[in-house]
Amino acid sequence: MRASSKKTSLKQYLIGVPPWIILGAMAILVPIFVFWTLQNISKEREYVVRLLTEKGSALIRSVEAGTRTGMMGMRGGGFRVQRLITETARTPDVVHLIVTDADGTILAHSDEGEIGKRHGTELDLQRISRSEKVQWRQIPGPEGSSTFEVFRRFSPTRVLFRGPYGGRRQGPDPWPRELREEIPPPEQPEIIFVGLDMGPMEAVRKQNTANTILLAAILLLIGFAGVVSLFLAQAYRSTRTSLTSLERELETSRRLASLGRLAAGVAHEIRNPLSSIKGFATYFKERYRDNPDDRKTSEIMIQEVDRLNRVITQLLEFARPPVIQKKRTSLQSLIQHSLKMIERQASTKQIEIHSHLQPEIKEIDLDPDGINQVLLNLYLNAIEAMDQGGKLSVSLSLDQGSPWVKIAVSDTGAGIRKQDLEHVFDPYFTTKQSGTGLGLAIVHKIIEAHRGQVRVESEGGRGTTVTVLLPATGA
Repeated sequence: MRASSKKTSLKQYLIGVPPWIILGAMAILVPIFVFWTLQNISKEREYVVRLLTEKGSALIRSVEAGTRTGMMGMRGGGFRVQRLITETARTPDVVHLIVTDADGTILAHSDEGEIGKRHGTELDLQRISRSEKVQWRQIPGPEGSSTFEVFRRFSPTRVLFRGPYGGRRQGPDPWPRELREEIPPPEQPEIIFVGLDMGPMEAVRKQNTANTILLAAILLLIGFAGVVSLFLAQAYRSTRTSLTSLERELETSRRLASLGRLAAGVAHEIRNPLSSIKGFATYFKERYRDNPDDRKTSEIMIQEVDRLNRVITQLLEFARPPVIQKKRTSLQSLIQHSLKMIERQASTKQIEIHSHLQPEIKEIDLDPDGINQVLLNLYLNAIEAMDQGGKLSVSLSLDQGSPWVKIAVSDTGAGIRKQDLEHVFDPYFTTKQSGTGLGLAIVHKIIEAHRGQVRVESEGGRGTTVTVLLPATGA
């Protein structure tokens, strides 16, 4: 049962391999191994040709040497080359031995019945008869086999030298002319042909070719398996990374859910007394309106109760998993509505509001309540950063060259220090005395739930720009 399960798992894993990986591996490996196989086959053929050529040349030299020895022994009385050729042709793998004149007439043949006929007339015999270079060709042989024929000028004659003591040798002419003896050359140039049976060599070559192709196929499969294994290992690694990330996110969600339940319980227990405290503070404020000190104390109490309520609300919002309910929404209308909600607070601090909203951007899919909360948090952060007045700018545009709609909220406030920029989205991180450190964390969480991005650019003393990127679905 376990083996069957493993086999099924492997099969499913292999089925999941993208086809382009297989095609890509084949496109890379097949040409390489085809080239390697053809190179080996070509080298094998070159080796067979060289081997047969050397064997044919050796036989030609043997016949020439035998002819020369006979001529020396008979002192010009003639030498039966025919008999020498007949004897030499009995060597294994020799198909024929032929001597012709420059016109192709057979002067000697291993088969005496062929003497007087013509051979090699399709070749340039006149040129061959003047050259000592060994040449070869492949011709049809008996019983449908191939014959490898080696040929060149037939040169049995050499200049011999008689030494002072009667010895003879070939070589340069170190002796006086009266000691030199010459064997006269034939009346006309002759050509010798040696036919070799290619059957045994061809059988070996074909076997080697088959082995080369088999080896290439095995190496191709190994290489293909190696390439696919690398991709599979990478895919497995990515899958494991994704699973680890999902497990981490699941654990984070569980912790946030526990924190949410805790925060809800704490909020319920704290808000009830806070409501009572705020009620009494409001009562004392009205009762002692003529006493400035008591009135100021009551106002401070009410402000602090409101601040605690905001902290509890933000804590609940942060701890609660975001519920996104998307619908087609006009961002222009949503931004204008959110700006109206902070107009009075901005004017109180002498802050000018400027907006530039591109009208050509159409409705997109988003959660209007969530994005409205994001915008309000960004506006309030900007207003709090401009104690001495300033300018709040909001722009809406399409991010050129990317599938995003861009909302930029800028202020001319104090800005954020460079060392603090990397912590602005951390929960409870704040540089303000009355801040909770949850505003941008909530913004990041909502935008992340929309599969968007949040970027913060700031410079101390020159203000801050927060850019929200949302998927431009339908824009």
